[in-house]
Amino acid sequence: MFPEDPAEAKPSLFFSHEQKKGDYRISIRFSNGLYNYRVYSGSQSGAGVEVADAARRRLADIRCAERPEMFPAYLQSNLPCDAQNPHGAAACKENPYTGK
Repeated sequence: MFPEDPAEAKPSLFFSHEQKKGDYRISIRFSNGLYNYRVYSGSQSGAGVEVADAARRRLADIRCAERPEMFPAYLQSNLPCDAQNPHGAAACKENPYTGK
């Protein structure tokens, strides 16, 4: 259940995005106890939820049957940067991270 205690303040969600080989991918990360969750949606790579432990070891990648609608501009303007994404702050800029 997220958050563990619904009476707590709003959960912290973090945004990042990248473009790689024609695939535009948005990620929203949150933590719950000892686990980190990354909800993602890619224009070509599909969508799902990655689950990792506190040591950032991936435990599961649960794929969605359909790609959800994501609103990158809205998410980016309303969520803080996910500095824990593989590309750091570079993946939180106005334009997606491209590896350059």
